[in-house]
Amino acid sequence: MNFKMIKWDSNINNLVFLALGILLLIFPELSMNTASYLIASVLLISGVNYLFRMYKNKDSITNGDILYLIISIGAIVLSISIFVSPLWIINLINILLGVILIISSIINLKNLISFKKNRTKSWYVYLVIILLILIAGIIIVIKPISLAKIIVQIAGVALIINSLSTYFLSRKINKFLLIENKNSDN
Repeated sequence: MNFKMIKWDSNINNLVFLALGILLLIFPELSMNTASYLIASVLLISGVNYLFRMYKNKDSITNGDILYLIISIGAIVLSISIFVSPLWIINLINILLGVILIISSIINLKNLISFKKNRTKSWYVYLVIILLILIAGIIIVIKPISLAKIIVQIAGVALIINSLSTYFLSRKINKFLLIENKNSDN
């Protein structure tokens, strides 16, 4: 592969990532819905595919295949539920994250109180951090979609920054290579 081809591929990749970053930044909910539909499609296709293969080979079904049958039916049911309500899976993941943060901060608060009794220095700094984590966990449980939108937008910004920095870096490399080629020709 020659240098021009690599440069062309790099520019196309940068444009795709830049466009994806802009879409994630401007349309976070649409992006989350699309991701949910993709996950649901993969689950549905794999579940139906396995059921179809089992039906074709029904003479060779063993006891071990029952587990795969249950998993296939579960994948189909899960995919249908995601198609009906695409954001529920994102809500569930975020709520679980929030609950984990709440439980962890309560445990840490209990531990901090016992350390405070032992005159641990700067316990109040830890108290502030623990309370912030507790508040964040509560907010995540109350507003899980808002967190997901923010995360998607941050990913969009990261993709935009990555695309722009890669573009400018490749321009600098191109200039350097041109200078090197001119020096080597002389």
